[in-house]
Amino acid sequence: MRASGRAFRGAGSWSADLGVIHSRYCSESHATVHVRNALADAQRMYEAVLEAQQSDHAAVRPGATGAEVDGAARRVLRKRNWSSYIHAFDGAG
Repeated sequence: MRASGRAFRGAGSWSADLGVIHSRYCSESHATVHVRNALADAQRMYEAVLEAQQSDHAAVRPGATGAEVDGAARRVLRKRNWSSYIHAFDGAG
């Protein structure tokens, strides 16, 4: 996917996925910026993702599998009816 040349006109959202590989270490980050007022759905999604991240972090412990940690976040997203919109949470693998 490539960046578009589309200019902002009025309210809207801008999203970016950023990734880097350095010395076999892979990292990615995602950012979303809302121009003017965020839509109510954007606010609800933000709150759901924040809760999912908090649940995810609480699940991290010695011996926990990636599936267990990822599952903690996905349970929150399913409860809030957002799971169909978010495909990768704790990594893309």
